[in-house]
Amino acid sequence: MPETISYRSLTEIPGVSVLSVRQSPRLWRVYHETFTICAVFPETPDQSEWMYRGRQYHSGGNDLMLMEPGEVHTMKRIRGEGWGSYDVLTVSPDIVHEISQSLDIRWPTHLAMANMTRPDLFGTLVRFLATLQRQGSQLEIESRFIPCLSRLLNSCAEQKPKPQPAPALKSLMKARDFLRENFDRNVTLGELASISGLSRYHFLRSFCRLFGLPPHAYQIQVRVAKAQAALSRGGFQSEMDFGFADQSHFIRHFRNIIGVTPGQYAGMIKKPFVAV
Repeated sequence: MPETISYRSLTEIPGVSVLSVRQSPRLWRVYHETFTICAVFPETPDQSEWMYRGRQYHSGGNDLMLMEPGEVHTMKRIRGEGWGSYDVLTVSPDIVHEISQSLDIRWPTHLAMANMTRPDLFGTLVRFLATLQRQGSQLEIESRFIPCLSRLLNSCAEQKPKPQPAPALKSLMKARDFLRENFDRNVTLGELASISGLSRYHFLRSFCRLFGLPPHAYQIQVRVAKAQAALSRGGFQSEMDFGFADQSHFIRHFRNIIGVTPGQYAGMIKKPFVAV
């Protein structure tokens, strides 16, 4: 069975989307603008090795991979037969903020773990996805989504105040935020190094270590994420609005990161979600 990929942006819950991937040999490297929950399905032959925030993790069937906005995860290796099957739920920070407030979880909400083996939470997520597959009513979809996300946050969100980052880390995060805010223009390494207060060499090395990508690759990931969000909302005028030099440049990077072309993605999100 060849690799299959499908996307759905939920009209029932704006700000939520689902990616379904089956038998994928890709070593995904993805920047996240959202809170992202990846369910690794049992048919995945063996564990996947991936990097996130400078640490290596191992995820197998029935595990959940958890990522926060502004972060990149990089798949390093898929053991066994060399492919994995996943369903990925992405949730906008606004929705997480709303539910966090109702649960008295501090904001900004940070996830205390990146990988977890919890059959109960995995089952809750799968039941929510099954509701989408059979095209349940909006009420049912919302009624299953909110408890699903609430249980996840109660289980993995930090309940205690997060320690303040060291000054060097604060500086790197400031440069990262500048890069995100100026994703559509040609930011120089000198600008970013100046914002961080480091030399260009030390900034580049520190940025790669902390965020998993060099600044130029991180910026491309942000550009693709912005374009993907615009396609989910119905399209946009020009790929140059997102900093791409031309259409071929845009299509190449979009396909390398998302797995399909922009046109294929736009067609997928208009159709009912079917996990295959």
